[in-house]
Amino acid sequence: RDINLVWDLFQKGSKKKYLMSEKRLAKTINDAGLFGEFANSFLVTARRRDIQEESKCIHFIGANTNKKKEFRTNKSITRNGDKMQFILSPDNDEAIEFIKKIPEREISVKEFFGNNAETIIGKQSGSCLIYPYVSFPAMLELMAEEINSGDSQFGKNRIEQYICFLSKQPSLKCVPCEFLNELGLPENEISEPVNCLKLGVIDCVPHNIMINPDNGKYCIIDNEFTYDFPIPVDFLIWRAIYTLVSDLQEQIQSQVRRDRKVTIFYGHGNNRHYIPISWLSFLDNLEIPRQKLIRWFSAWQNKISYDKTAAYVRLKDNRKALGKITIDEIAVKNKIADRIFRLLHKARRLL
Repeated sequence: RDINLVWDLFQKGSKKKYLMSEKRLAKTINDAGLFGEFANSFLVTARRRDIQEESKCIHFIGANTNKKKEFRTNKSITRNGDKMQFILSPDNDEAIEFIKKIPEREISVKEFFGNNAETIIGKQSGSCLIYPYVSFPAMLELMAEEINSGDSQFGKNRIEQYICFLSKQPSLKCVPCEFLNELGLPENEISEPVNCLKLGVIDCVPHNIMINPDNGKYCIIDNEFTYDFPIPVDFLIWRAIYTLVSDLQEQIQSQVRRDRKVTIFYGHGNNRHYIPISWLSFLDNLEIPRQKLIRWFSAWQNKISYDKTAAYVRLKDNRKALGKITIDEIAVKNKIADRIFRLLHKARRLL
């Protein structure tokens, strides 16, 4: 047990002795989500010629490596004097063409929403897009605050407002053949016409909706995956709730009580994701069967990313309402401390 005894194993001139499996240790660190904490770190200072040199980057978000290479973009917030800007740049040469198509899509989105919402359009600068910085809070942030403050409905009112907003946009009843073709699915997936938005604003989900605190008006950002054909409203609602479950999981789990029940949505073990019981009415009221929506969402995820979680939704009709979940399944507020605890627990088992 004495740490000094370790050094006695290494006699002068002796060969290296293996005290542990480095591969297993690296895997354990990675599984605990701590690779970024223990990996070698380097400070790299770089400039892009596409960005004005007098601008200073104050926040940078690297590309999501779960996305396929041609869709990976970097995001940064820069300051030029008193002026703030948001800059979208390609992560690699393959993503340059993707960036070029975005302004045209944003113009279509602006025309689609009209006066119902604001839409920010990027200005091309080299291979980048430059946007004015929007300081409004996102719908996702507001819901997180409401859940943390003890809202027994887990921000349900925000979702109701969002669905009401979608119901006021230009729509039509049709069989979404182009949408199904885009996903690589047969047209006979659905035979009856369903309610569709006339434009495929597939990115109009809570984390891309900023809300003006003065008048409550939506400001829609990040419309990079907009399609020029109709998409089912139910698909967009499904995607919105799925992303809310993923993005707000820490807040949801921390607020589970007897009067604030949840049920399993997807995942197993420590990766279980729960959906508030109060949100289920939105899914139960959808026109398109749930299994079809799961299949469609999984096909869309497979098209743009390597994320397979959409295919493993565990929500059942005879779902069990939980007013308590075990402590090892709760994502504690201090994520780093939680990950270190899990790492040490696994290391003890290995040793």
